[in-house]
Amino acid sequence: MAAAVLSCLLLAWWLWPTTTDTAKVAGKTPATASQDRQATASQASVQQPELIQLEPEQAPMQQQLQWLASAYAEEITIPSYSRPLTTADSQLLQPNRFIAQPVPLRDGASASLFPSQYRFIYPEPIHIQLQLQGISVQGATLRLLHEWSGEQLAEQAMQPAQGGFELQLPSRESWDGNVTAEVRLHGTTEPLLLRTGFEISAPVAQITGIDSSYGEGPDMVIPVQLQAELAGHYRLRANLLTAGRQPIAVLTARAALQSGSNTLKLRAHRSVLPDTDEPFWLTSFQLERLSPAPGQPTRYGDSAEPEFRLEPFSLHQLTKEPYQADEQEQQRLRLLQQLAQ
Repeated sequence: MAAAVLSCLLLAWWLWPTTTDTAKVAGKTPATASQDRQATASQASVQQPELIQLEPEQAPMQQQLQWLASAYAEEITIPSYSRPLTTADSQLLQPNRFIAQPVPLRDGASASLFPSQYRFIYPEPIHIQLQLQGISVQGATLRLLHEWSGEQLAEQAMQPAQGGFELQLPSRESWDGNVTAEVRLHGTTEPLLLRTGFEISAPVAQITGIDSSYGEGPDMVIPVQLQAELAGHYRLRANLLTAGRQPIAVLTARAALQSGSNTLKLRAHRSVLPDTDEPFWLTSFQLERLSPAPGQPTRYGDSAEPEFRLEPFSLHQLTKEPYQADEQEQQRLRLLQQLAQ
């Protein structure tokens, strides 16, 4: 985080306009700006000088640093393991969503090739769609290629569907890794080839259940039971929702786990929890075995159920003290405040 902040500061410094650049913002060099001021003074009765408003990125560097320090000070009043979640956070609410990018073709036509999600966990079936607009084709053939080795994993004709074509095929455990989907269109005036990429993962762990929540200081603790095939350092993210499926918070836990049965404890801070007698829901799981060394990929797990119901939880079990930033967070804030002075 500190490195990222410093990188942002260096980038802002590099992009910050000099005195000459600032004058050019108004379309003038310093010399012509001086001449214009004299001319404006003599013609004040005819024309008032134009007031130039600087954009936020053109504000003095010290003020930008003060903004950064203020924003970070506010950010660390809430723990990173329990961040508020709203309906506007579409990427967090649907973390495995694949965002399709239409490919422009001739005469205003376009084509979009996209899987139903970005990452498939074996044995999930793979569903891929081809959406066409302004173009007529006779057919489409899809090939799956392993991105690293170039090995062909499958080749099959796509089936006609509304607005284009689609294909669903079973995944295989040996397909673990990054995959390229390549579709060739038939019956067009010229050959057309579309490509997109996604992931297939052989699971290294599985969430098997949720134990009863309990209070620990200001946190509601949610014990998550999982079975790990490989030992390693794991990270779990999940979304906490109300009984009406409204977002509350995105929860994160990290721990070094051994192979076999394990428990990872998600924590929801009191500051994000609504005072309600209704149950909560835990969903949108992202379970990762982080890369143990450079060159070794991150591996993924899945959940036996897409969501789990949590029993009603009383906030009276929690203490009311505010979150205290840890030493690393305080050091980063002090650095920003020093740079802002």
